[in-house]
Amino acid sequence: MIKINEVIKEYNIIEKINAGIVLEGWEVKNIKFYKNIELKNSYIINIKNEIFLKNSKINSKNISNLKIQRNRKLLLKKKK
Repeated sequence: MIKINEVIKEYNIIEKINAGIVLEGWEVKNIKFYKNIELKNSYIINIKNEIFLKNSKINSKNISNLKIQRNRKLLLKKKK
């Protein structure tokens, strides 16, 4: 679980929802071992009834410190 302390300070949190995130294999490895995900300036959008995380960056340790920014699908329970 990633906690966003800066967001908690800047915004008023109305509701907390746990969500899974669709990642590629190298992203899982980098987050697990290096914990290098950047969520600053990221936000959530709804596209055709699917929820996506935009502007999040995962730093790649294997590809000369490349920062990959792409939309990542969030997985929520159906009732949410």
